[in-house]
Amino acid sequence: MTGVILSYMFPRNLGIISRSTLVDLKNTTQRTFFEICEIFGLEEGVHYSFDRHEQKIKFDNGSEIIFTGLDDIAKIKGMEPGWFYIDEVDEVDAEVFKVFMRRLRGKYTDRRV
Repeated sequence: MTGVILSYMFPRNLGIISRSTLVDLKNTTQRTFFEICEIFGLEEGVHYSFDRHEQKIKFDNGSEIIFTGLDDIAKIKGMEPGWFYIDEVDEVDAEVFKVFMRRLRGKYTDRRV
């Protein structure tokens, strides 16, 4: 819920939702995320678009959320998110969390989470 709120509060904000592998992320975390969107009354095609190939959501205010697996840490090294979420953090190496913390410098928000 926090990620959705931050994506709407701060236009052009970048959020990352991740898990150890993209397959696990799609089967669990992503499903829950879209359920939360429904609770907020957000509809695909109305409030956001979802590119299933790129695993990216784009909101009507320019904010984006990227779903990614953490099996290749290089995927996140060039990103500058305003917020991130790691599901099942005990499945990933502590270094992954440190990389995320160093990358947490989104330009379009003054609240980084």
